[in-house]
Amino acid sequence: NRTKQRSRSHHLFQSSRTMASSFPRIRSILNGYLPDHLPILSPKQMDRSLRMAKKMNADRARSGGTKGRQRPRPAAVLVPLCTVNNVPSILFTLRSATLSSHAGQIAFPGGHADCGEMAIQTALRETQEELLGHHSKSDDAGYDFDNGIAILGQAQAVPSVTGNMVTPIIGALTDDLPSHDAIHVMFPGNEGEVDEVFAMSIDELLSVETSQELKRLGTMGPVYPAGENRGKIWGLTAIILRPILHKILVPAGFVSSISKL
Repeated sequence: NRTKQRSRSHHLFQSSRTMASSFPRIRSILNGYLPDHLPILSPKQMDRSLRMAKKMNADRARSGGTKGRQRPRPAAVLVPLCTVNNVPSILFTLRSATLSSHAGQIAFPGGHADCGEMAIQTALRETQEELLGHHSKSDDAGYDFDNGIAILGQAQAVPSVTGNMVTPIIGALTDDLPSHDAIHVMFPGNEGEVDEVFAMSIDELLSVETSQELKRLGTMGPVYPAGENRGKIWGLTAIILRPILHKILVPAGFVSSISKL
């Protein structure tokens, strides 16, 4: 029964030809960076980010904000490429305003690794939990995560503000999402953790991109206004997003493909 129900759910969606046709180009571009991965930070920016994270942790420990020395915890995020009514887009989460850290911020789905997990496993597990919430284990889940996500590659691991190394996994939803309203139905979000799951088109992200001073990099950092009720994409999410947009998605032809639809 579970297999049949998942199959019926899966066939409610149409396969995204726009997305599938881009896979070879994206993989080819990512493979061009091997044996390393797509760089997110320059060596200078990486060094500064790590030093600032170390200083912040030391300051917090002195002020009683942490108990003892905390071990670094590897983490991973999924950069979920998708199409919405055949328009190339990227999914984001709006974190709950009640969270103790990064409340109300826009992020890629992801989190800390469980013991023994690889980065891809962490990214997929956390994405399913954050996007589907309590529906993630049920048969009536609105999207088939077992068969509906293609992993295309990964980018350079970058430090969070606390120094935890975060690995961006680049993946794609292989089925077309019919509308922005449908996203809210299919991905209700994990109650208490995610207030909203939403998508922005690649065209829109490129057109609204701006910058502001970012101390962790010692330079200007990218910012993407995401609408009046959502605020802006900034910080680590924007740092990861910019090179993926400009070094992967634009060369892969996503922008020009929109005008061809």
